Amino acid sequence: MKALFKYSVFIIIFISSQSLSAATTDEIHAHNPWVREAPPNTKIHAAYMMFGNHTKKSFKIIKITSPVYKKIELHETKTVNGVSTMEHVSELTIGPNEHFVLAPGGSHLMLFNPDRALKHGDIVPFIFALSNGDSFSAEAKVKRVLGTVDSNEGASQHHNH
Repeated sequence: MKALFKYSVFIIIFISSQSLSAATTDEIHAHNPWVREAPPNTKIHAAYMMFGNHTKKSFKIIKITSPVYKKIELHETKTVNGVSTMEHVSELTIGPNEHFVLAPGGSHLMLFNPDRALKHGDIVPFIFALSNGDSFSAEAKVKRVLGTVDSNEGASQHHNH
């Protein structure tokens, strides 16, 4: 009976430690990441997703990498007097309990010089480095998109919970 009690306590402690571990890895992550399929010889692709911060502190994404691309930049689309331009953004801050959307027609990732042609269904891994030294990762599926996107559809937004 004493051995059973010790074993039960061990299991409870183990399960509790696993729950704490899961909570820290889910603090910030990418929801529904995807890469737009492009013609085979295209050297610049775009990726979209929604970042979610599920804590009471801010997170700052300072660098994004992938073994598939030589360089990745965060870009923001701005429209002034009917003219849209893209601007490089050096970092992205996601406030407490906020979401930040990267979507066609808005903020997005510019992916430069892929190591191979990517097609619908391929998986692209991303690593997001944070200013506090931590990082998180995501896998994006390459998707074929038909038609055009309205410039107001999917504009970047901050969302509070």
